[in-house]
Amino acid sequence: MHKKIIKAGTIEITNNVKITKRNIDGSLKEIKEYKNIVTNVCFNDIIDYLVESGSPTGIDYMAFGNNGTAATVNDTDLVSETFRKLLTTKTRVGQTAVLSVYISTTEANDTHLEIGLYGNGATITPGSGDLFNRIVISETKVNTETWTVEVVLSFANGV
Repeated sequence: MHKKIIKAGTIEITNNVKITKRNIDGSLKEIKEYKNIVTNVCFNDIIDYLVESGSPTGIDYMAFGNNGTAATVNDTDLVSETFRKLLTTKTRVGQTAVLSVYISTTEANDTHLEIGLYGNGATITPGSGDLFNRIVISETKVNTETWTVEVVLSFANGV
């Protein structure tokens, strides 16, 4: 008796961050794009959702920190969180989710070295919820500009 082995496809997750900086008058100042790391916590929450062994909820907050330690898939929190804000928009187009936060001229004026998304029980309290991704950057936000930070998560068959 021969066993038939079926090779399943893989799932690829593309995770990018775009920071759009605008001057106080609304004119475009700069756009920066980065590749991001999806954490193992994110994969565990997805699996929990699929098998209903937990009760993961969506991503609701974006947080910023001031520690530039390299990001890894094993990260469970930002190293040194300094600012957290409820997402401004969450949209879905096909197999892509775009999660963004708008930061006004009066918010988060500091040098930011890390960014992460939090969900599954996250609140405004630093460290609450599960860290879904983490990126190390070096960007300074000043009071004469606004930022829109978008995280684009795309899922595709890696067949």
